[in-house]
Amino acid sequence: MSQHTALYPLTHPQKRIWYIEMIYPGISLHNIGGIVWIKGTVDLERLEDAIHLFVERNEGIRLQLGVQGEKPFQYVGDYHRSSLKVLDFSGEDDRVAAAKAWAEAAFSQPFTLLAQPLFELVLLQLNDQKKRLFRQTSSSGGRRLEHSRHDGADSYLLRDEFARGIK
Repeated sequence: MSQHTALYPLTHPQKRIWYIEMIYPGISLHNIGGIVWIKGTVDLERLEDAIHLFVERNEGIRLQLGVQGEKPFQYVGDYHRSSLKVLDFSGEDDRVAAAKAWAEAAFSQPFTLLAQPLFELVLLQLNDQKKRLFRQTSSSGGRRLEHSRHDGADSYLLRDEFARGIK
């Protein structure tokens, strides 16, 4: 965060989540997670481009949290393009069960709330034809999303933009 970054107060729902997580640190109570099932072959380069375009265009997905004194605030984090994490479950006996088990374990991991992205996107590869986009988010701030910033509308927007980007 630079000295010119605009700082915004948390909304009342975000403050409630913030204080709960400050009282009970290290919990994942407000995480939202899910898997987007993609049928057919996925062009990884086009999928990554669609993801990066989505993140770049949507400042709301890049919101991060900070603290001045004891007062929490939010700001739009800088955009940094990075490679999509890919986990290959194609060698597992029950690929779907193994991918779901990994995702459930990941959903239960708390986010680092300060000065970090409040979402995570991971591609779960089941075989050459089937790949799944894992998403999770954190709530104060999977795709792993933090709920204080992300909601169902974000999930639909994310899904629709990815679908357009990989066609």
